[in-house]
Amino acid sequence: PKSRRKWPFGKSKRFDPPTSTVSDITPVAPSPLPLPLPPTQPPQPQPEEIKDVKLVETESEQNKHAYSVALASAVAAEAAAVAAQAAAEVVRLTAVPTATSRAPVCSQEELAAVKIQTAFRGYLARRALRALRGLVRLKSLVDGNAVKRQTAHTLHCTQTMARVQTQIYSRRVKMEEEKQALQRQLQLKHQRELEKMKIDEDWDHSHQSKEQIEASLMMKQEAALRRERALAYAFSHQWKNSGRTVTPTFTDQGNPNWGWSWMERWMSARPWENRVVSNKDKDAALTKNPSTIAARTFVPRALSIQRP
Repeated sequence: PKSRRKWPFGKSKRFDPPTSTVSDITPVAPSPLPLPLPPTQPPQPQPEEIKDVKLVETESEQNKHAYSVALASAVAAEAAAVAAQAAAEVVRLTAVPTATSRAPVCSQEELAAVKIQTAFRGYLARRALRALRGLVRLKSLVDGNAVKRQTAHTLHCTQTMARVQTQIYSRRVKMEEEKQALQRQLQLKHQRELEKMKIDEDWDHSHQSKEQIEASLMMKQEAALRRERALAYAFSHQWKNSGRTVTPTFTDQGNPNWGWSWMERWMSARPWENRVVSNKDKDAALTKNPSTIAARTFVPRALSIQRP
């Protein structure tokens, strides 16, 4: 009983020896137990590989990230292999007593060694599993940060592009509105100039009173009537004397109505008659109403023209 207290591990109920004596037990050669596997380490890169990796790292940050992810995945794969091997060993060791539960055990030292190896291998398996979980978590964090950073950069670029496009569109709309407003202003200015020109054409700028303007218009109408009468008389006289061929002194072959045109010009260009009539009308207007000299106004021709 004292020898049993040296080991801190208690004896399992499944491994209780039978009540027979030690001499009756036939010694059984224990199966060789595999030694605990040391934790595997990733293969050390060669100097040439290190140089290549440095060159790749200096090229771009994306290559660095890819290399780190590949290295982490390789370590994770090796850790997974170690964990699987350790789990297989644990399962094998736990399955041995069930198969040999009826077989007697040689000594307590062997049982203690088996328990120690089982505990150590379980520790190795748990450590490998923790390392695998840590690597997987690290990989997910790295990938997550990279994806978040890339997504944020893409969203920022998209937002900037949309903002620039909105500003360009607003500027185009503003320029189009300004162009249309300028065209409307130019059109209004042109219309005003045309109206002003029309008003200037219709406006009478002479310093005469209304009565004087009406008198001059009446004289022009009378002159037009006299001109028509003269033309009618000349036509009748020519019709009567059609038997005699009269060769005019000045003729124009391109204008057959040359004779009538010079007569019209002569009738309209009688300055002595118009001058005498206008002077008589002015004297009569002054004798009738002498106050009209001070009350001279600008009267449009369209308002004072009265056709018979």
